Amino acid sequence: MRITASQDAVIALALNEQGKTPYNREKSSIIFEAGSSQMANDGREWFIGSFVAKIYRKGTYRFDTKFELWGNGEQAFSVTHKKIVA
Repeated sequence: MRITASQDAVIALALNEQGKTPYNREKSSIIFEAGSSQMANDGREWFIGSFVAKIYRKGTYRFDTKFELWGNGEQAFSVTHKKIVA
């Protein structure tokens, strides 16, 4: 499956590629996904749930994402990732 814009934002954030030459999105793909795109309070769209992506020339990664609500009512986006195959 192709990588959506919201999944692309998650990958860029997790791999710290913002401002750098990005990974090759066209040659990368999604192997598995469980979740969907959701809009945060600040208007940005993020993929919420889990997905496994084969990143071209970087390996296969699992991304787990969620929104966190803080005590003062602010919303934050959280992503964890782990390389699962070289």
